[in-house]
Amino acid sequence: MKILFAFPSSREAAAVHLKHPPLITGAGERAGLAVSERLHCERPGLVLLAGLAGALDPSLRPGSVVLCRQVTAPGRDILEPDRFFTEDVRHGLRTAGSSFVYSKLLTLPEPAATGAVKLQLWNEHGAGAVDMETYQVAAACAERRIPWIAVRTIVDTSRQALPRALRRWQQPGDERSAVFSAMRSPWEWPAYARLGLQYWTARKALAEALPAVVRAARQTRIVETLEVL
Repeated sequence: MKILFAFPSSREAAAVHLKHPPLITGAGERAGLAVSERLHCERPGLVLLAGLAGALDPSLRPGSVVLCRQVTAPGRDILEPDRFFTEDVRHGLRTAGSSFVYSKLLTLPEPAATGAVKLQLWNEHGAGAVDMETYQVAAACAERRIPWIAVRTIVDTSRQALPRALRRWQQPGDERSAVFSAMRSPWEWPAYARLGLQYWTARKALAEALPAVVRAARQTRIVETLEVL
């Protein structure tokens, strides 16, 4: 069975060694379009979305692994990943002793910028983590009736405010403007340094978590082969 691996950015994809190039989706509506275009050309047995996220649940720390239980977006219906794949992966991860949280994800068109905003979103939606792609990818899969699952690792905590330049982040290509803005804002350098360390913690956790998901899936009756080294 063919698995389509999808990542929001090439940096997230680089955390994991794959035999074949994954799909780089971008963020927001672009992510849904990228997946729709790929699914128009091929029909995989599963779409596995992996990437980084921000915490809404106060118990989540940098590097925490979140396996998606549901995904929601403001004003949109809740979508759920494939139940059989998800349950088998959960069972396999528990058996392997891998630490993870099984939680709802919230997808927004922009980063959740401050602790106050994150608290409001946590109270309103009950989602453990926030990202900018999962809902669009899930909707594209649902439209084509393709099973999907999503795995995220946490970068910023629920109480942590993002540096101002990152609050306007929309797509992977926006890093350059964020760097220039950071150079002009030395008072925010400590926040960037902290976030940078957390980014590498989350990236390492993703590199460790995704192969664990694959190993768990390989042991199930559903997935026979997954192309991860």
